[in-house]
Parts: sequence; structure tokens; C-alpha cells
Amino acid sequence: MNDARPLLILGLDVGDAELISRWTSEGHLPAIASVMERGCWGTTGGPETIAEYGLSLSLFTGISRNKHGSYYQRQLKPGTYETVQIEPGDIDALPFWGQLKNHRVLTIDVPDTNPVPGLDGIQISNLATHHGATCPTQVEPQGAAKKVHQLFGPQLEIHFNPSPNPEIAIKNVRKLHQRLEKKGKLLSQLLEQERFDLVTAFFSETDAGSHYCWKYRPDAIGSDKSVDAPELADGILRLYQAIDREMGKAMELMGHDANIMIISLYGMQDEYPISTLTESFCQQLGYHVLHQQKGTDDSGEP
Repeated sequence: MNDARPLLILGLDVGDAELISRWTSEGHLPAIASVMERGCWGTTGGPETIAEYGLSLSLFTGISRNKHGSYYQRQLKPGTYETVQIEPGDIDALPFWGQLKNHRVLTIDVPDTNPVPGLDGIQISNLATHHGATCPTQVEPQGAAKKVHQLFGPQLEIHFNPSPNPEIAIKNVRKLHQRLEKKGKLLSQLLEQERFDLVTAFFSETDAGSHYCWKYRPDAIGSDKSVDAPELADGILRLYQAIDREMGKAMELMGHDANIMIISLYGMQDEYPISTLTESFCQQLGYHVLHQQKGTDDSGEP
């Protein structure tokens, strides 16, 4: 980098391809739309996308799941039936910026990664993510921690509950807006104060926010659909728009010569009715065997 163009990578922990395509075409997400119009874009697939956990690790290390072995936050201990908690530090896989010894790097809340010691710049992990209950915030170098916390301010505790009542959902969605604004302010202030060769920042508020607002959407389906909270009906869109605004600020601060990449790890979709899907899934894989009563054939009939 140095004399080369800086690189800005912005990520959505949840960024649904269908929603982004619709809302950019309707003019709701101008920052993301400007990148799509100037560059190229598409959707990804394949075995690496089988699960959300470990996906960004594959993306930023270039190492397959077959090698880094990260599939979920709790995994079976080989040779046993025990489960163990998997943290980013447990995986021996270095993100590509770990090789950038002579370049200034800024990373904020990149999933599945911890700060790499010895790099020039500032690296922050788990400052404002949905893993805050299990993973502590880390800042590298440690001397920058005070500056980061002063700029960000007090951390907001948002206890994730996928099926809350409307009052709890509204309260937590409002907190998500506050948190992403704090992260956007932190990112903007760091970009105003210093120049970085590589900037990678993720926003995770669309993950919890999508769960909170999903059943209140106008196009929600199934018996879980609810119309009890009009404030949540367009809650997902408003979170996307808030992140889009912060992305736009970062893009402007990086300058017109910056290369820009916007990525999403996964989207959201209806799986209804979930009980039927789960039963079919288990039967297909042989995990669920139908009980055959005495005196019946394989169909269960006498």
C-alpha cells in the first residue's frame, strides 16, 4: 500500500442479498448502491457457506474450513461426546493483514478474529457485537485501549432474546441504533485523526435486529406473524439505512482514491414451520427413527 490506494472493507454481519438488492434499487441505501453502480457485485455460495460461524475466518485467511476446523461456537471434542467453546484465539489461522508489517491497519469487530500483535495501527475486537457475553473486548496495541473507550463511550448491554414481546424488542432495537451510531462515530473519528492503508470494520446490529423485527414485517408469514408493534414493521430497513449512513461517512473520509469492498456474511429467511423442517431434516440424516409399535408393519399400520 504506502503509495498505493488504501483499501476499505466494510461488512454487515447480516446483509440479506434480496433485501439489499431491493432497497438499493428503491434508493434506500445510497452508499451501498454507489459501490454497486461503480464496481461489480454478486452472491457467493459453496461448501464454505454451510454455516455462519467460521465463514469470515475462511474469507480473511484464505484457509478452508477443512483446515482451520471452525464450524460453530460449540464443537464436539474429537473422540468424545463433549462439547467445547471455540473462541477466535483457539484457531491457528492468521487474517491476511497479519502479514502487513509495514502498513497501518485499522480493524473493528471483524468476526472470528482477534487482534494480531505487532502490527502498526489499531485493532479492536468484540467492542460492539452480539458475542459480547462470551468474548471480552480486545484492543491492540493495549496502549490504544484508553483512546478507543474514550471515543466509543460506555458499552451498551443488549441481551439477545430471539422471541421477545414487542416492548422488549422495541427497547433493544433502539439500543442497537445507539450502538451502531457509537461505532460509526468511533470509525469516523479514527479516520479523521489518522491515515490507514487498510480499514476493515463490521456492523452486527442487523443480526439481532432482524431477529427482533422479523415477525413484524408486512410480508411476514406463518402463525408467528404479528402486527402489534408498528415501530418494528420497518425496523430492519431502518437499521440497514443507519449502517448505510455510517458506511457513507467512512467512504468519504477514506478519500476518492480508496478501493472499497462491502461484504455480507449471510442473510435471513423464513423457515416455517420450523418443527416440521427439523423433523424432516433429522429423518433424512438418520438421526430420527420412527418408533415401530409391536404388531405393526413399517408403515405403522396393523
